[in-house]
Amino acid sequence: MKSVVFVVMSWIALITPLVIYAAPAYEITIQSDWKDLDHSTGRSEQFGGKWIWASTFVFKKRSKNPISLHNLDITWNGKRLDHISGSLFKKEPGKKFFPIENSLISDGQWKQKNQTLHFHFNHKENLNPVTIFCLVLTIPKNLEPVLRKGKFTLTHDSLPFEFKNALQKKKLSFALNPPKELSRKKLSYMKKRKPRTRLS
Repeated sequence: MKSVVFVVMSWIALITPLVIYAAPAYEITIQSDWKDLDHSTGRSEQFGGKWIWASTFVFKKRSKNPISLHNLDITWNGKRLDHISGSLFKKEPGKKFFPIENSLISDGQWKQKNQTLHFHFNHKENLNPVTIFCLVLTIPKNLEPVLRKGKFTLTHDSLPFEFKNALQKKKLSFALNPPKELSRKKLSYMKKRKPRTRLS
């Protein structure tokens, strides 16, 4: 009886397709945000523009090998910018993000020639299975229309070797989506306007 069961099971195994889902060992997820961190205090003039939580970078690694991050480069692709200010913060998974001094990783240095915002870490950041970084930009009002028409790219060369090797064919780009205030005002006006009377 056991031999019959073994033969049947072997036959089922042969005709059943083997499906294996292999999760990537190294992964980066980029979420584009546009959250005004200073809307309640109104200190935009003091900062030189709106303080915007612009994007979130989630580094995931399934390897137990220690990996550290020493710097990060974000390149602008669009109309040439004279300058843009930004800071990089670390966020604890599952917790609310607060851009405070204790979570600050680096203030960016704008390289106009390469149109790159360079973040140099004073202390290396050891990457956990899940490590989250938040990009906060200081954006003057006149720069918002420009940012709508371009995108940023997380450059591969600034990544640790393991991530760079695994993601070399992936485009790590993200666009910002500022709220279109003019469009909302126009829509509001159209809603209030009375419909025209058709003449027969």
